[in-house]
Amino acid sequence: MAACFLDLGEPSSIDLEPSFMPASFSTLPFELQRLVLESVTSPLDRAAVLAAVLLGQWEPHERAAFKALFERWSCPLFSLALRYFKGENIAEATVREYLRRHPGPSASDIQDLNLLADESLALHVVTRPTSYDLRFASGTLVQRVHPGGIIQDFEGRAGAEHQVRMQFADGSCWHYAGKGGVFTRIFT
Repeated sequence: MAACFLDLGEPSSIDLEPSFMPASFSTLPFELQRLVLESVTSPLDRAAVLAAVLLGQWEPHERAAFKALFERWSCPLFSLALRYFKGENIAEATVREYLRRHPGPSASDIQDLNLLADESLALHVVTRPTSYDLRFASGTLVQRVHPGGIIQDFEGRAGAEHQVRMQFADGSCWHYAGKGGVFTRIFT
């Protein structure tokens, strides 16, 4: 993951002025600004650039062209990063929902999520013989990823987790009701 150009302190103290965007950046020709911005790959950095525009800290020369660029940048982590920069708390339910909608995230996605979420919600990868687990810093099992695209989602406190959903590679899902393993099969 590319180094983030932001001070990732509390949301109220975030410096949205990117280090590669000095005050003179807005005086550069449009095409040069576009080339610089197209090289930004991190969802966090992209969200910071968009937040700087939305908060009036930077005004692009040709807003419509940059709007198209921002739309191409759009991804789930970009949306979470925007919420973070607007001062929203990225809570446990938000992290779990992100993982349900985007199971088996890449290592760089996990790093970005860990920058956005509270320290107690930092995700850790635990390798198992035939799968890997995503766990919060507390040890709580959140998701288990199996070869072949099978993903299990869990809820509950550390040590008392229970499976709530299993998604298969073909997109079908089984949702589990109760803690005893009784499940209702729902295809999505």
